[in-house]
Amino acid sequence: MYFARLRPHAMMRALRLTHFVPVFVVGAAVLPFTWVALAAGWAARLQRHIFWDASAQARIAQFHLLALMSPTQLMFGCRRTDLLALIEPLRLTYGVDVIENFWLLHFATLGLFGFRHLPLPWPR
Repeated sequence: MYFARLRPHAMMRALRLTHFVPVFVVGAAVLPFTWVALAAGWAARLQRHIFWDASAQARIAQFHLLALMSPTQLMFGCRRTDLLALIEPLRLTYGVDVIENFWLLHFATLGLFGFRHLPLPWPR
């Protein structure tokens, strides 16, 4: 709404070359560092050490628990026996025996309404 009322001449007058100086300074500082990092082989070393293993796959597969929960369980949480029953298909399909993610486990136990208040501090 504000820019619609400005004329093109007023917009061009408001932008000056000095407004872009911080962008040039940051670019001048980052480009040499990037060149040194690539020349030193840091990218190749990082790529060699990053790998995808069964543990990483299990951490991703844990989130399939949310797709198995019913709408009522998503809103209000599920009991321990229901949670164990929901983990069984994950165990058979992905080999996930337990939910290792703290936040996912609390969300599955408390549901959306209970989990919503967990990170907030107590009112005074």
